[in-house]
Amino acid sequence: MAREIPRFSCEPGCGYCCQVSPVTVFPHEVHILNRVVERLGITARFRPSYRIVDLVRRVKIVLTYIMDLNPATGRCPFLGEDNLCIIHNRYKPVTCRAFPRVPRVIQYVIDRYNRRLYFTYEIGISKICPVVRKLYDDYTIRILVENPEVAKRVMPEEYRACVEFLTSRAKYLELLTVLWREGQVELTEDIGYPWPLVDAYSFIRQLYPEITIWFFMDTQPRL
Repeated sequence: MAREIPRFSCEPGCGYCCQVSPVTVFPHEVHILNRVVERLGITARFRPSYRIVDLVRRVKIVLTYIMDLNPATGRCPFLGEDNLCIIHNRYKPVTCRAFPRVPRVIQYVIDRYNRRLYFTYEIGISKICPVVRKLYDDYTIRILVENPEVAKRVMPEEYRACVEFLTSRAKYLELLTVLWREGQVELTEDIGYPWPLVDAYSFIRQLYPEITIWFFMDTQPRL
């Protein structure tokens, strides 16, 4: 069955996925992309997304950000006029590299009894992608979701990036879990605390200065 499924490949100059929705990025990616933005002289906007609260330091820790589309053009700020990604060979966000294989549902769990953070998820194949709509029917998409070995052959780069997406998220939660169990933080849901925001990467670095951006990544940026 796997041999009959055509390998996924983006259509040159498509750029459709770069114009339909904002992109989830991790805190360490915001640090990388801000450096890229500065060097390229363009503008990109990152909005805080999911956050939790540390009652010890009285801050809100941002675990993910949303990179908005350009409000004037409705396009990703890194999408060139030729519909090609201008940072493809510098650093492309892991969400973009994984598309159209994406975690469809992410559910964070703050287990206060066991002092543990973790998340659950479901993988999906996005049908907004023109190539997906052209090549795969619903039955094939189900195979690509449920059979990792087939997915690795049909969309190898996207599969690897999706694993990196999940691994990076897990590493943030595992580090915060360790800090929680050591008594250095006291974590809870953000229910409207009027406290300042700090990105999770910078927050963790304050307590574990030996941890660098590379700890969260499989792909090294070329800045």
